[in-house]
This record gives sequence, structure tokens and C-alpha cells, in this order.
Amino acid sequence: MSKSRTLFNWSAIVFFAGCAIAFTFLVTDSIWGPNVINRYPQTLEYYPAFIATAMGVFLALIIQEAFTLSKQEKRMVAMQKILLKELQRMLSLVGEGKGNHLDAQVWDSLIYSGDASLLSPELQDNLFEIYAMVRAQNIETLRARDTAEAHRREPTADTKQAHVNISIRIADKELELYNILTTFLKSNMLEDQHEEK
Repeated sequence: MSKSRTLFNWSAIVFFAGCAIAFTFLVTDSIWGPNVINRYPQTLEYYPAFIATAMGVFLALIIQEAFTLSKQEKRMVAMQKILLKELQRMLSLVGEGKGNHLDAQVWDSLIYSGDASLLSPELQDNLFEIYAMVRAQNIETLRARDTAEAHRREPTADTKQAHVNISIRIADKELELYNILTTFLKSNMLEDQHEEK
């Protein structure tokens, strides 16, 4: 059940509870007897206005919150589809084994906007692990390019060995990342997450 639907259900319960309390206030005379009304007759004049105002404000807040949650859920479904495409594109680039730089723009946008907090904790953990590996892979890729450029400018045995070592490390990390991405995408966690909405 979506958050907006849950909020709507709880707001309906609270609203009807408020109506029951209002009804109780209005029939105070029959419940507690005439002594309450005779002792405080002026309070009976304010009950309907106070209750109507309080219920109106409460309903406005609930409607606004339900609308906001509904909008967030729709945006998250769209973001999850884009995130899925980004991960699939990464998988194809990692599968080439060329030390490609991997973009993480969708994930970064989810983090910086705070929308990542709307994902389930298990999904967040998996994505944090994947994108930490992506960042490490990108750092190694930049190092490999730097060593290749250093070897091109000054071809020595040391620069060649440094480039070979980094290339081997990149190939190992790419294989590990490829396996993790493949496992994650086969688990259908992103599809399950946005089908629950």
C-alpha cells in the first residue's frame, strides 16, 4: 500500500474520531446532564465554530500531505525507471572491458535532492554498494589514463609496468562490478520497488 493511501486511511479514521468528539460536545447536555451546560452556558456557543475551524485546518493539512506524497511516489517511479536504465547502460559499458568512465548522474541527483531516502533501506544499501564500486572504478580508470599518457610522453619500463598493473586491476574490478550489476538487475529490486507504489 502506498504512503499516500495509508495517510488517507489514517486521516479518515482521525476525521471520524473528531466528528465523534464533536458530536459528544454537542450532546453534552444529554450525557452529563444539565449541570455542565448551566454552569458554563457560554462555552456551548463556541463549540461548533471551534470544531468546524479545527476540522477544516486538519482536513487542509491532510489533503496537502496526501497530494505531496502522491507526487513524490509518481516522481520516484519515474526516477527508478531512469536509474534502471543507467544501471543497464553501466552493465553494457563494464561488459566491454575497456576501462570506460561510468556516469552516475541519476544516482547523484537522487542523493543531492534527498529522494534516495524514499527508497527502501535494502535497495539503498545495494545501490550505495554498487555506486561506491562505480566511483572506485572511475578513479582507477582516470589513473590508467594518466599512466598511459605518462608512458606515451616518456616510454620507460616503469611507466609501462605501472600502466599494465593498473590495467589488470581495472579488469579485475570491472569483472567484480559486472557480476554485482548482473546479480542486482536479475533480482528485479527496482521493478519490485516501483510496482509496490
